Amino acid sequence: DDKQPVEIHHMDLYRLSATSADEFAPLHLDYVFRNCISLIEWPIRLREYADHESPSSQETERPSLLPAPLPSNLLQVDIRIRPSTDERIMTLRAGSASVWQKRLQNLVEDGM
Repeated sequence: DDKQPVEIHHMDLYRLSATSADEFAPLHLDYVFRNCISLIEWPIRLREYADHESPSSQETERPSLLPAPLPSNLLQVDIRIRPSTDERIMTLRAGSASVWQKRLQNLVEDGM
């Protein structure tokens, strides 16, 4: 239901080294990705961790950071700065079965 309140989590992962599960544990990512809106700066740090191989990862199973498959309600927002003009470029991508697909389509139809 779109009328229900939802938690919003903002995470700036820039300062994380992305080499230790201990850094990610306090973020409760499994819960956040499934139940909340996540605003993540430097999300590349999540990929670096997910791809990270350490000696201990061979002995024990690594915790999953990203739900597999990604949530169908995903809305990915990518904002980049064009240095030559200081222009901001925003790209929006909706998950496969997302309510965001219809919302984005409405924006396109409205000329946004």
